[in-house]
Amino acid sequence: MAKPDTDGIDPEAENDQDTDQGQSGGGSTGFTIQTRQTPLPEGENWFKSQWRPAAAWLYLFINLFDFVIAPILTMVGPKLLGSSYTPWQPLTLVGGGMFHLSFGAIIGVTAWGRTRERVNGLIS
Repeated sequence: MAKPDTDGIDPEAENDQDTDQGQSGGGSTGFTIQTRQTPLPEGENWFKSQWRPAAAWLYLFINLFDFVIAPILTMVGPKLLGSSYTPWQPLTLVGGGMFHLSFGAIIGVTAWGRTRERVNGLIS
């Protein structure tokens, strides 16, 4: 048996094997999902295929900084330095939270688009 690809599927497996997503009673809904995913073309830029997860990670780190790390630093810093405490004002909530609405829309729409691409078999 050949060594499996990084996606965990045997490279010798047929490209058009489908998994039937039927009901628990054994009946079929007629909906199938392709089990073998095609790799990216050789000249494909990694950023073109990974920008959506990168945007989600970036949003996570922005929120961690703005709502966890910075408030803790503004509480601990004055104790260590002997200065007065100034409450942290979240930077992303300036302007009525439009940053979160915008980033939520970007991540939501791209996640929906990626799901549609996967269902239609356009990407791996």
